[in-house]
Amino acid sequence: MAWPLARVKVGILVTFALVAVGSAAMAKTDSESLPVGLVFLLLIATARLSAIGYHADIGTALLGTTCYAFLELPWAVGSTSALVAATLTFAATVAAVRFLESATTQSRQREIQSRNMMDDLTIYDASSALLKQRYGLQALEDEVLRARRTNTFLSLVLLALDAPAEDDPVAVTVDEEDEAGIIGAVLGETLRATDRGVRIASATFAGILPATDAGGAAIAAEKLRRAADGRATRPLRCGIATFPENAVSAGELLEEAQAALELARLSNAPLMAPDMLG
Repeated sequence: MAWPLARVKVGILVTFALVAVGSAAMAKTDSESLPVGLVFLLLIATARLSAIGYHADIGTALLGTTCYAFLELPWAVGSTSALVAATLTFAATVAAVRFLESATTQSRQREIQSRNMMDDLTIYDASSALLKQRYGLQALEDEVLRARRTNTFLSLVLLALDAPAEDDPVAVTVDEEDEAGIIGAVLGETLRATDRGVRIASATFAGILPATDAGGAAIAAEKLRRAADGRATRPLRCGIATFPENAVSAGELLEEAQAALELARLSNAPLMAPDMLG
């Protein structure tokens, strides 16, 4: 915000400087050339109020001063043709500045669009089409804040594929990125539009479920497991944690879900939540 404010201040200073120069020049001219100074000041005010921009202020100062000096030549004083020529020159300069700034704006817009496209490519994991870990954790933070503000539930479902068995040649040779694509497709097909899918690690994924209690999260996790059954070469296990029942922050929610997932692995259970630890 400091840079635009600085530009406004510079623009105001340039405007006052131009008015002061024009007024001083008008004071030294005779009555016959007085309208020339008035036209100059009018052009300055028009250019400034049209919000052409900071660069137009510089163009106004240079061209306006040049035009005024031209009109003050002995043979140009009181000459209508000289006044018309100077005015047209000034108007052409303002138009050129408008064109250049318009071209610059379009170039800046294309740059922003290109940057947005690059952001889309970097925000989402290429194999699974899910949010990358960094952006997924930020989304979890945002959802926890929203749940706290609206006094609603929020559940986090962690999903992980079991480690491949050494004696299973099929599971050993399956590419990890291919399986990430499978789980990403399962999450995309099963989760609601308001849910968010995240790739937490190479073989660990997450579903952020707003306005979902522990029971709803268990149902969603079971749907995910059934959808992955037969498509993934390894069993898919789930760990669930719910805000605010099991945690009061995004970090605690992730830790509780990770603990539940690890317990599901150790106990060879398909699904585990902190409420099931007893």
